[in-house]
This record gives sequence, structure tokens and C-alpha cells, in this order.
Amino acid sequence: MRVTRAAKALALIALPGVGPVRRNERLEEYGSISAAVESFLEDQDEHARSLRRSLPECQVLVDRAQDAGLTVLDREDDGYPDLLRRAPLSPPLVLFVQGTLPDQIMGKEVSDVDSIAVVGTRSATREGLDEATALGRGLAASGVVVVSGLALGVDAAAHRGALSATTMSGVAAPTVAVLGGAHDRLHPKANAGLAARIVAGGGAVLSEYPPGVRPNRGSFLERNRIIAGLSRAVVVVEAGEQSGALSTATHAADAGLPVLTVPTRPSDRRRAGNLKLLRDGAAPLIDLSDVASVFPDRSLAGAALRASGGTDGQLDARRGVGARATHLPRNPGGLVDRDHDSGLAFATGAVGVKRMADLGGLARTVLEVLHENGELSFDGLLVALSRTRPSTASSPSQLAGALVRLELRGAVRRGEDGRFSGTGPLFAPGTLDVK
Repeated sequence: MRVTRAAKALALIALPGVGPVRRNERLEEYGSISAAVESFLEDQDEHARSLRRSLPECQVLVDRAQDAGLTVLDREDDGYPDLLRRAPLSPPLVLFVQGTLPDQIMGKEVSDVDSIAVVGTRSATREGLDEATALGRGLAASGVVVVSGLALGVDAAAHRGALSATTMSGVAAPTVAVLGGAHDRLHPKANAGLAARIVAGGGAVLSEYPPGVRPNRGSFLERNRIIAGLSRAVVVVEAGEQSGALSTATHAADAGLPVLTVPTRPSDRRRAGNLKLLRDGAAPLIDLSDVASVFPDRSLAGAALRASGGTDGQLDARRGVGARATHLPRNPGGLVDRDHDSGLAFATGAVGVKRMADLGGLARTVLEVLHENGELSFDGLLVALSRTRPSTASSPSQLAGALVRLELRGAVRRGEDGRFSGTGPLFAPGTLDVK
């Protein structure tokens, strides 16, 4: 029976009495997965007998995964992420991937990777969910891949935020989810639709577990090292004192990666984990400029700074104003603020008015509806669009994308109560009449 290298790797993982340390020592000594397996087989002991029994079974698992449409990558495959392969975090011998691993996570060095882990508690507050959504949207709009764990709460909100993003070119960075069990044992089942959207959006859902493996507390903690290993930094949005998200931060710190967290009041026990991280040396995340500092050598850092918006764009932990993280700073005096990489002018004067056509029909219609109705919530905007502009009625994801484009242009602001309003000379009387 043909036995692939991935099946041999699974057999090594399942070898009784051989833990990660001994397994890695054998791999380092013999230089490859196949050679390490042969060395155990030559020992003619219980390990050899166990391997002979398990190799065919492991090949069946690999075949099942491939038949289900998964890409199976062992650590020696060219398609295996270099950063994860060399991470000091016991990189998995095998990855099962649904979808496409984005180019942003395939760099050979940390400095070549444009991805950030966004993690937090499953039982998140409304503020935490808003902050995670805003952060995911702002990062993706800036070209940064959001890596998280597809769990309820902060993880899912970060993925959804990334999926709702749209850049000036009309294409946002995909997002990557790391599972704590096999793909056919997806947990939570409620996020099956989200997983499908991630794959459809050009991203990936991956696991180190073959078909049939159910997740448990230990496997969720284990997968956190992969989330950290695929990222240039880790952001903990909201975490209690015992939150599993803290293990992701620990893995990142062990690997020498930056850790950021949203600050809060000392009395806020829902974010006791955030406070612990700050005490241990994590950097505070106030707005996207703090994330941009992770990318000092990349052109996208400037875009992230423009997404921070100073005090208007803060992730305000005290008041829970997280969804405003993608605002541009206001530009007094009508000065043009030019993005030197793209050549686009984000202006609050006449130049910006002339570029209104670049926004697209839905974004322009949103401005018209806000002009007529004043401040509106997201749901209120959906209703107003369907009532007053039925020909341009949009889905929630389309509206979210339009709002991001408008926020990045400085034409719309989201208030502390979550309601949207037009802002600046782009919204001045008569502006929308320009043809």
C-alpha cells in the first residue's frame, strides 16, 4: 500500500509513548519525516509494531481529507507556511487546509508576513464584539490578514469584520481561521456558515487534526500556538483572568512577537486578562496606529495610520466605542492628505468632491440617505435604503463595505451610540448635487 509522507507524519504523532520532544529530536537527528519513521521501524520494538499497524490507517485518514476537498500539507511540503515551520512553537507536522493560504502569511521571515492574530473571550461584551469587528475590518481594509480561531465571541467578530472590509481597490485581505478539531467536527456548529464565507472570500480554514477528531479544551489550547505562529503580532481584544486567549499571547511572547491589548478600567473584571497582559509588558491598543507600529517597514503601515483617526478613531475601552477604528483624521482647512503609495487623494475639499464618483453608486446613495434623514443606525440605514431607494437596496455585507469606504474617505462618522452621520465638506449642502 502506498503511504504518503503526510500519513507517515500522522503515524509519528500517534506513536504511543513518544511525545513532541522526543519526536522532534528524532526528526532533527534523521533530517526528514520518512527517515525518522524508518529509524523507528528499524528498532524492531513496540514502536515499530505500532507504526506498522497505524501507517495504513493514517493513509486512510489522509485520503478521506483529500476526498473532502482539503489540501494536506506536511511540514516538508513547499506549500507549508515557512513562518510556522520555523516557529519555536512545536509546529504541526501536518496541516489540513480548506481554501487558500493567503500570500500575506507565506513570507519566509516575520518581517515578510502581513498578518495579525485577533483573539479574545467567547463570552464577549457588546463593546468587545464591536471592537473586534472594527479591528478586523480596519486590518483587512489595510491589506493585513486577520488570523483567529473561529470561536464564538471575539474570534468570530474579528473574522466577520475582515469579511466586511473593502479597500480602495475594491479587494480586502482574506482572513484565516484555525480550528481546535477536525473540519468534519467543526465547533461551534453555529459558525459553519462563517467558515464557508471565509473560504469563499479567498481565505482558509485550517487544522492540524485529521478527519474524525473532536475538539476538547486541550486541543483548543494547542491550536493557539498555530494562531500565534501564523502572525506577526497578537491582539487580545477582551479576555477574563482565565481566558484561553491568554495562551495565544503567551505563545506569541515566547516566540518574541509583539502582544497588544485593549486597556480598560482596573475594576473591569471582564477584562482582567487585558490588565494582566498590560502589567506583563503588552502594548496598549488605543487605535489602529498602535497596530501600524508593528509594520514599520511596510507601506501598509501608513494606511493603517490613516485608519486610526486620532481621537475620532480610538478603540475606546472606557466607553466601548470600537467600531470607529477605521476613521480618517479630520483635515482642517481643506488640505489634501495624499497616500503616496496609491496616489489617491483623501481630501476634504474640492478634490474630494471630484472623486465622489470613485465611491460607487451604493456609497453615494448612503450619503444621500444620511443627508435626508440625519443620523441613522446600521439597521436604520438598511431600512431607509429599502424604502427610499428600493432600486439600490443592499445586503448587510454590501452596506458594511460601502460604510468602510465612506469612513476611509472621511465622509461618514460613526458616533458613540453606533449611529452613522455624514461629516466634513464632502457632506456639505450642494456637494451631492455635483454630477
